[in-house]
Amino acid sequence: MTFPLGDEPTRLFVVEEFPAPPEIIFSADFEDGGTGWQTDSTGEAGTVWEIGTSTRYEAHEGLNFAGTNLNEEYEMDANVVLRSPAIDLTQVPPEVGATLQYHQIVDTDGIGDFGTVTILDATDDTILAVLDDFVSDFDLAWQPESYSLPAEALGKTVVIEFRFQSDNIETFTGWHIDEVELSMP
Repeated sequence: MTFPLGDEPTRLFVVEEFPAPPEIIFSADFEDGGTGWQTDSTGEAGTVWEIGTSTRYEAHEGLNFAGTNLNEEYEMDANVVLRSPAIDLTQVPPEVGATLQYHQIVDTDGIGDFGTVTILDATDDTILAVLDDFVSDFDLAWQPESYSLPAEALGKTVVIEFRFQSDNIETFTGWHIDEVELSMP
């Protein structure tokens, strides 16, 4: 770095160090309709992960987001999965690590209806880490979420799985996700 010097005989400098900005490994804002994302259901029919716009909520940013039944309440006895495309973490040093961040709206009963956030090995779908085993709340505004990935997930190609399950008692608007990002650190 070069600094222009004035004519003053005394020059004082302050040097500050700042952490490097995060390096984005993967990001999805769903504006492309969720290219590469997969959905599945092993529960009762009527609940699906959808990607698009909603009459209930606006996206955190842009127009699209992912959610359980974007314009209707989820059904009873649902078990639906939203999986990311494969994400290459083979070049992530364990000493640096990686962080998963996203925004969510969660509208469930807080008892028997819940979500899980899991990291899977992309080669065989084995569970590498459960980042959250009980996403259940009543918050109708977008909230940020952040998880550090454990060492078991680093050095592999992974898939992020968002799974939502409901019981047979009551239904609400469900779980909605936007602005998914995986970064170092």
